[in-house]
Amino acid sequence: MLKWQFPDCFGAMDGTHIPILAPPESTEDYLNYKSFHSIVILAIVDSNYRFMYANVGAPGRCTDASIFRRSRLFTQFSGAQNEQPQLKTNLHIISDAAFPLLPWIMKPFPITIDMALAQRIFNYRLSSARMTVENSFGRLKGPWRIILKRADLTLDNMKKVVKTCLILHNLCEKAGDIFYPKWTAKGQYLEEKYGKIPSVPIPDRRAPVIAKIKQDMLAERLMNDGVSIDSLD
Repeated sequence: MLKWQFPDCFGAMDGTHIPILAPPESTEDYLNYKSFHSIVILAIVDSNYRFMYANVGAPGRCTDASIFRRSRLFTQFSGAQNEQPQLKTNLHIISDAAFPLLPWIMKPFPITIDMALAQRIFNYRLSSARMTVENSFGRLKGPWRIILKRADLTLDNMKKVVKTCLILHNLCEKAGDIFYPKWTAKGQYLEEKYGKIPSVPIPDRRAPVIAKIKQDMLAERLMNDGVSIDSLD
């Protein structure tokens, strides 16, 4: 994601909730912490707001990190025992603090009063680059209002609708279709009611040594790459 000034990054990952009718079975599993029923989209997007990967349909009660741990993505990229990457690459995904720190996933340093300058710069640059996934969710929900608020559809049909909207979104982004500002305004209004569930940071105590070393090295690299930063406040 050199476009967003975070090197060696091939995508940004996050989750968002889609309101649904309360299903007749396992109802409580779909009731999230904002007290509405939902399913989750866990996605990775590229620097052009296009979805490269999406896990659709996990119950709203699940956290983004728990969905990730059970996903095919995690299984394919991680070793079964030590969570070391099976793909021999220096590339990584960026995420928020809710996800684990792994050699192929970079997340922010824990915020402390005495944070080193390199760590503050790293967090700032990662946060700026990671906005692409949040913006992608906004661009997805703007034109496709059926996933912005609860639709009177069964759970299975709602999953199909979401997957269809993801495909249509990618086609529109690839074609360079116009995204109208009024869609964002309407989306922000509805997101106040059906918004992102606050994430719970995962402590770094279990982070593999190789992942922590990579995080520190990236922080030093970003501090010394000559890119100006107006403010870190």
